[in-house]
Amino acid sequence: MFFIETFDFRQYPKAMDPRWHLVTLALGLTIPLNAQGMLNIPATLGTVVRTSEALEAHVPDYILIQDVHSHGEAQVHIAALLQLAQDQWGVQKTFIEGAFTKVEKHDLPAALLDEKSWPALAESGELSGSELALLQAPASFDVIGIDDRALYRENVLTYERLQQWREKILREGRPLSGTERELLDNLLSLRMTPGEYARYQKEKKHLRAARDWAPAIHLAEYFYAVADARSAAFLTNASAVKTTGPRVLVTGGFHTEAMCEELQKSGKSFVVIRPRITRPADKQLYKSHLEETARMLGPATLLASKPL
Repeated sequence: MFFIETFDFRQYPKAMDPRWHLVTLALGLTIPLNAQGMLNIPATLGTVVRTSEALEAHVPDYILIQDVHSHGEAQVHIAALLQLAQDQWGVQKTFIEGAFTKVEKHDLPAALLDEKSWPALAESGELSGSELALLQAPASFDVIGIDDRALYRENVLTYERLQQWREKILREGRPLSGTERELLDNLLSLRMTPGEYARYQKEKKHLRAARDWAPAIHLAEYFYAVADARSAAFLTNASAVKTTGPRVLVTGGFHTEAMCEELQKSGKSFVVIRPRITRPADKQLYKSHLEETARMLGPATLLASKPL
């Protein structure tokens, strides 16, 4: 088995955007002032940014850690949070996107290197926080992939194809008004939060984009639909695995809202933790990881080429 590191293609560019820190307020949910202390989470590692409406238990049913993919500082802090989960919350399993089965230590290339190099690899963004936690943890700790293989493939290849369309259209397409261009550029960059995408859905009927924009718009909308389907798969697959303690999921931040809404409906308690970040990530590293993943998945005829 080869572990493929995945990326949430809309959340990552938002990571250092000031608006990212307002997402919790926009969601309309309150954060108990004692949630951070209740779980004994050091502020140096991360912050509780959201909880279920009634968080009564000392440890919730689900703990959602928002990943900032390829960001070294975030990965080191995620690994530390997972160590905390083992030591204080009784967690034996962590569930991750971008993998489809249990991840074994021998699946990771870094396992062949001296263990002193592991933190440095995480700090550079070459090793994910979940991978680092697995390498450092005792044998009783498991990292389990909960992604849907077909949906994951569609998400990555749709993103790759859209980048080609976007460059061509922005260069050759019919000029748009300032408002139209801003809305479509944000859409095609796949940088929208769930709230921004909902606003786009309401406003798109007013767009006067030329026909040459249509294929790219279709691909972007399809990308968001597939991402939402993956969010549902994460919870379905994680809930099917027997474990003790809370279920800890490490996924990109865009998936958080859909998962929280589903957990709220099912009466499950949860907290959302954002790892501490103090510096920008290496965007070139993120881009190279994406390109490598797309190459490994190989060419395919996307479902996005068909009408939705």
